[in-house]
Amino acid sequence: MPAFGRQTSATLIEYNNRLILIDAGTGLSRLTDFSSVLNRYKAVDLILTHYHQDHIMGLFFLPKFLKDKMLTIGDRVNHTMIDLVKV
Repeated sequence: MPAFGRQTSATLIEYNNRLILIDAGTGLSRLTDFSSVLNRYKAVDLILTHYHQDHIMGLFFLPKFLKDKMLTIGDRVNHTMIDLVKV
């Protein structure tokens, strides 16, 4: 649960030569802690579990951290994926 001093949902996973973000909460602000991981990939997949504010409020961090990377955004609700070229 979000509270003072805690970040909202954002999880970074390396799986099968892919970099996957699950949800885009304010936890995305900590991506600088994982720059060595981010630098190894040219593309990032973002999966949104649902669209509540605490799961999307960190989206505005993405352009800062994912410069020159292909971003694919999808959700588990509609089972769709959107490709965005170079955030």
